[in-house]
Amino acid sequence: MNSKFLALLCMAALEAGSVYATKVNTEKTITVNGVKRKYILYVPNKLEDKPALVVSLHGASGHDTDYSPFKTNIADAKGCIVVYPQGRDQYFPIFGGSVAGWNANGEYNEDVEFFQSIIDEVKATYSIDESRVFCCGFSNGGMMTYAVANATDGKMFSAYASISGFPLNEFHLRTSGAKAAPFLHIHGKNDDFVKYSCTPIIRDNMVARNGANPVPVVNNTVGSFTRSTYKALDGGTPYVFYEVDGMGHVDFTSNTADSNSALTMWRFFNNYNTITESGVYNPDESLRWQLNIDAEGFDPAKHHWTVSSDKTRFSYGSVVKPNNADNNVCPSIQFAKGNYTLEFAAEGTEGHNVYVQLERLTGAKKIKGAGLAYGDNDDNTNVTGSDIPYGDEDASYPAEFTKVTKVGETGYANFSVAEYGEYKITIVKEDANDKMTALRITTLKDGVKVSADAELPAENQGNVEETGTLIEIPQSQGKEYDNFARTSVEAGDGYTTYTATSDLQIAIKMMNIDVTDCDYVLIKFAEPVAAGWHLAFWSDQTLRDVPEGSTEYKFDLEDGMKDTGILPQICMMTFFGGYTAPLEAKVVGIYKHSTKGGTVNAIEAVSDAEGVEAFYSLSGARLAAPVKGVNVVKMKDGRTKKVVF
Repeated sequence: MNSKFLALLCMAALEAGSVYATKVNTEKTITVNGVKRKYILYVPNKLEDKPALVVSLHGASGHDTDYSPFKTNIADAKGCIVVYPQGRDQYFPIFGGSVAGWNANGEYNEDVEFFQSIIDEVKATYSIDESRVFCCGFSNGGMMTYAVANATDGKMFSAYASISGFPLNEFHLRTSGAKAAPFLHIHGKNDDFVKYSCTPIIRDNMVARNGANPVPVVNNTVGSFTRSTYKALDGGTPYVFYEVDGMGHVDFTSNTADSNSALTMWRFFNNYNTITESGVYNPDESLRWQLNIDAEGFDPAKHHWTVSSDKTRFSYGSVVKPNNADNNVCPSIQFAKGNYTLEFAAEGTEGHNVYVQLERLTGAKKIKGAGLAYGDNDDNTNVTGSDIPYGDEDASYPAEFTKVTKVGETGYANFSVAEYGEYKITIVKEDANDKMTALRITTLKDGVKVSADAELPAENQGNVEETGTLIEIPQSQGKEYDNFARTSVEAGDGYTTYTATSDLQIAIKMMNIDVTDCDYVLIKFAEPVAAGWHLAFWSDQTLRDVPEGSTEYKFDLEDGMKDTGILPQICMMTFFGGYTAPLEAKVVGIYKHSTKGGTVNAIEAVSDAEGVEAFYSLSGARLAAPVKGVNVVKMKDGRTKKVVF
């Protein structure tokens, strides 16, 4: 054949850096540690010159033939190779037995070895770009995506994407791997299986774990999605969080910026790989956790931090016992076994002190096995979902500590973690005007001067005097608002007793409460509360736990509520287990705190004589007619007022 003609043929075979290959779409068998495993290899007929590789993980009870969640048409369009591994049987109580899935316990295990073997086999045949090997998954596959980011120390894959999946109950949260990596999370607002209501905690944990800016760049397309991009801080990696309107527990949505969730994954992957130009992100391999609670525009109280009234004490981390309501998702810092260094610093008034305390919340013994297996008890039996050894003092855990440093100096603490565990961090400043400039945890740093031990100052050390008036809100079960079953009610001497005997029973429910000139709502109990009660205050019915043993519950009104002067609801109810029936709550009273004192009455009446021009919802949407509850009424003379119909 003429050499010039051959060259022309080769040039014709190249298209925008692509090469034509034989299309492959076949299930392959591979032996890993003596066990035969299967996966589908998908190679489009037009490949990039050095193609990326995507490992795509199906959900529980799924199959490699689901081609989920990364779609083959995206591989065709972008010239990348996709592999669809087949999961092994795992025990899932919610399915009543074992179904195909992933051992998403966050430890290096047989599934992780399976993925590595697949990657090695593909590399042996195709000249892939090893800096662009990505992992994504749906549901249990998304849980495994979170877990493998830890189990592989962030080094097997360059970026990750999860759709409708996050670590829960039996899989815990993401522990601190040796290297954080860019992560994309897509979740439907209508997902009540892997619950959307739990995603804000996952988001907050991941933003801090990745060392990302806690103040996101937000893109909102009404009726479609809200995308929050948490860009990398110095040394950190980005986290992108999609909240999708109208989406349930599914592996695909067209409600993304690209109108295709698989394409959105690809574009995220392609932006963040290990050879990205510096300036996009420059990851610090020693980073474990990093957050600036005083970042401009960040309100810790809205991101699962407990904040004192004088804004000097901040804590993050709580224990949630496993139940179906919250999927055991809780705010905490998770550490794998290892040696670490805490760094903290602040700027402000010279001579002021800054304190940081780290304390253990939970810990499980050595995690191993599949599905729900957390490890071994002393009798060598498996520890499963309801038997997680919270507070097991027989296990080996690191010492808790409190360190102090001066404003303008950097404080350090070296510490060791003997077993995986979840932790709480508390920061105390002497003055709210002192600003934290560093709060990070890395792998052990040699040669640092460890700060002095200390004790945390007593809470409300500034003796801030509270002003204003508590105004009682009449208790009601609100039967006109929905069809949920009601608890039994018994009036007592100075309190009302509500008794629940099953799930989804409402004790109190009031709607559209006038909170003009108020800053918080307080619920007082006559006796310490048993575990199992939940509270909702917002229109989306996000539930908050009433901590076991509480004698009161304080809810700081959110900015939107202060702006409108309306608290959409106060609802106390049971929700899918986590308690022992009968469950009682003895409520002394429910109060709103007026900053001005006296009676608060912003809800007005409107007469026909005044002349109504239009009705609006509290969100500003114009209404054809008033709705039951609070409306915003615009009068013909231009005035507006809130009116209850």
